[in-house]
Amino acid sequence: MFNRYKGWAYRADGLSSTHAICGDVPTTADAETVFDGISYGKGSAWLKQTYFIIGHDTMRAGLHKYFQDFSWKNTVLPDFVGSLNWAWEQSGNKSMGDNFNFTEWCDQWLKSSGANVLESVVEWNDDSSIKSLKLK
Repeated sequence: MFNRYKGWAYRADGLSSTHAICGDVPTTADAETVFDGISYGKGSAWLKQTYFIIGHDTMRAGLHKYFQDFSWKNTVLPDFVGSLNWAWEQSGNKSMGDNFNFTEWCDQWLKSSGANVLESVVEWNDDSSIKSLKLK
């Protein structure tokens, strides 16, 4: 099932009609028109990437904070991302580098259209062999 949505997302993201995962939806009727390959395929890819970046325990802590703080209330996307960001900061995880900003990373995924750009972060040993290679 995932491969079908992933392909759907790639095709939709390559069209001139591409759009960000999130956007303004002024009416309920408009909401019915925004569910497409990008919202399903790219939206699920964002959730999966978020999980793999912040890890199970941090994701769980962020979700717990979100549901605790906003139970029985209306929320907006920054509430959800903010709860995950709080958990990320609390975790002290620096696996993405000292300059990694979780909220900016989320904004790039959620508020821009088109394919994301990967950047390699390489650390070298003294003998010029690769000490570590990370994708950012």
